[in-house]
Amino acid sequence: MIGWKQRKAVPLWQQAETGSGGAANPFSSNAPVGSVVAAGCHECVCDEIFARVMERVLAVRDTCGGTVCSLGDFAAFRRRNLAISADYARIYLTLDGEAKRLKFAGGAAFGSTHIGYAMDLAVETLRMMGNPGRPGEIDVTTPDGRGISSDADRLPLDPMEAGARLLTGVGYEDTLTGLRRLTYGNLAIYMDLGAVLWFCLLHEQRFGFFRDGRVDEFLECFDRFVLYVRDNHASDHPVYGPDGSFGSTEGGYLRRGLEALAQGDVEGSLEIVDHEQRNILQPYMYRLDRNRVPSSDVAQLGTDGEFSDFMNALERVQIGNGIGSDPRFHGIRAILSAYPEPYLLGEEQITPVRQFFAHGDQPFVFPFTDDYGSDFTEPDVRTPWFKDVVRHFVTVENNAFPWPDMRQRSPYRRYLLQRDEVGAFDSIDPTMIPPDTRAILYADLARIRGG
Repeated sequence: MIGWKQRKAVPLWQQAETGSGGAANPFSSNAPVGSVVAAGCHECVCDEIFARVMERVLAVRDTCGGTVCSLGDFAAFRRRNLAISADYARIYLTLDGEAKRLKFAGGAAFGSTHIGYAMDLAVETLRMMGNPGRPGEIDVTTPDGRGISSDADRLPLDPMEAGARLLTGVGYEDTLTGLRRLTYGNLAIYMDLGAVLWFCLLHEQRFGFFRDGRVDEFLECFDRFVLYVRDNHASDHPVYGPDGSFGSTEGGYLRRGLEALAQGDVEGSLEIVDHEQRNILQPYMYRLDRNRVPSSDVAQLGTDGEFSDFMNALERVQIGNGIGSDPRFHGIRAILSAYPEPYLLGEEQITPVRQFFAHGDQPFVFPFTDDYGSDFTEPDVRTPWFKDVVRHFVTVENNAFPWPDMRQRSPYRRYLLQRDEVGAFDSIDPTMIPPDTRAILYADLARIRGG
């Protein structure tokens, strides 16, 4: 484990002097974009990459055919989720040399992919609990054009919903809130950290400051990028607004994380996860901050209690050991796979009946456990787990996963890596030589990226 050291927090920007005619944004530079070069920034003007970054980010945001995806149009926001996942994968697979330290992009590609599978499961659950939607009552429209609405006004007791409440503690409204907030949070993270990742990638390609260790100059250019986005894109998403999370100095997490990133300290850069979980997801998904989330959005996103019940139900309902083959009944897990099910390490019983048993630590699954705490909606509980997920990603990428002793074979059992790829089991026998986990990761990232 790379050591972490405390760093002095440094403001991400300096508030400019307010002049006549200046922008109302308190973070405004009060100068036309591109007209000022930060002192000692670069010999070249760093501003030249700003518009290129935002062009990429806004193109993904607008995937659903407009600047806003309706929370009721499942096909549209699922399509955007696929675009977000693909963009994270594209960033990571484009990176090379010193820029490969942006581990968050690789992990985010898998995380966003499985948020998409959670959306699929949520809408299927709503379909089972609800009724075909009538005009004016439709909560979600499925890809086949069917509307779904609550059946509370038709039957006093729905057997399917009653069973779900008994098993998980959640019902129709909790699941609808879960679906909508997962959608909202997925975009909020991307609009914030997707822009940060694209900035880091394009800046390194243009200037090579990670390679050369020019930390202060990299941060000066990033400060200018924050000003540019807040001055020019405040209306493009709430995270860019005056009270938004983009470039936030709150907690000093982002600044310290970027500084560590520029210094090549991957462990220290994990403070970016604190920024993601505490400054973005906490106010934009888990506990809506009405100073940051527009009231029109708040009205569609249910209650914090409903979302808390939804998220914690995912962890409460566990059948088996948390790594088995059905994602509905194995708690919250990080899955490093392009498919709903990852490769699972286990033993195959060959005789008398062929069966597969997953067990032990897994290379492509990292489960959330009670060791972290009980309430996943609390940032102090989930943030350490997300950091461990990134560490696990790095371990697997480096082919450093601690394989069990697989030299012991018998006619009855053998070790396998196995997963269900769209109805067809794909197996790898790692008995003699452990598989190349980096190659597996990168092949799945390429699947997520597509094209």
